[in-house]
Amino acid sequence: FSNFYVHAEPFQFEGVQLQTSEAGIMLAKADLFGMQIKDQNHDLAKQILANSGNPRKCKQLGRSVKDFNPTAWGSVRDFIAVQLLYSKFTSSKLLKEVLLCTNELHLAEASPDDAVWGVGVGEDLARDPKNWKTGCLNVLGESLMKVRQRI
Repeated sequence: FSNFYVHAEPFQFEGVQLQTSEAGIMLAKADLFGMQIKDQNHDLAKQILANSGNPRKCKQLGRSVKDFNPTAWGSVRDFIAVQLLYSKFTSSKLLKEVLLCTNELHLAEASPDDAVWGVGVGEDLARDPKNWKTGCLNVLGESLMKVRQRI
């Protein structure tokens, strides 16, 4: 389910071929703020696409978006995540089946370093929501559950 999962066959999102959903997230971030600084972020978008199969590099590139506004990004991030993950999980019969096999399980990204996309704790503690970092957003888990419901 990870945004760092590298697809053997790229999937299409917003007219581009991607190997990871991390690349799609960072591309959307660059596009959103590219309206303000078109030239630099356009080059950044090209670099993200060129590194679509290297999610760590995509994440690093996404951190260099100029004039990044967390409030503006937060207002669209969840919508983008759901659309992107829908494309990812409907592009592959196997991924779709794996997601649907989770039935009604509450999904969460177990990441001790990320309380936005995840729950702010590692896998050993993530199984019990009582252990989750206070105020965590779990964007990935919540988005996956919305996609599961939609398909």
